[in-house]
Amino acid sequence: MSLTNGITCTVCSSETSSACADPFDSSNASFLQLSGYNYCQKNVFANGLITRFGESTCLTSNLRGITTAYCCSNRDNCNYAVKLRSSLSMSISFIISFMFFIKFVFH
Repeated sequence: MSLTNGITCTVCSSETSSACADPFDSSNASFLQLSGYNYCQKNVFANGLITRFGESTCLTSNLRGITTAYCCSNRDNCNYAVKLRSSLSMSISFIISFMFFIKFVFH
C-alpha cells in the first residue's frame, strides 16, 4: 500500500546548482526528488534563473518576469525536460501581440 499518491518531481534552482539550468544535467544525483504532486513545473525568470518543483495545480504565469516554461503530469520527474524553445516562442509572440494591442488601444 502506497502512502504517497501523485508523481515525483525534481526540485532545484539554477541559483544554487548550475546543473538545474538548461540543458538540465540529469546525472547530478544531488537534486531533491519529492513525491505526492499532481504537476511538476519548470519556471524561467527574466534574469535567467530556472526553478523546478512540484505543485498541486499547474500554475502558469507570464507575469513579472516569470515564465512557466513547462508544466506536466504525465510521468515522474517530467519537469527536467527541456521544453523551453516552444514555450519561449509562444511567450514572445504573446508579448509582441500584447504590445501592439496596447499601442493600438491607447494611441
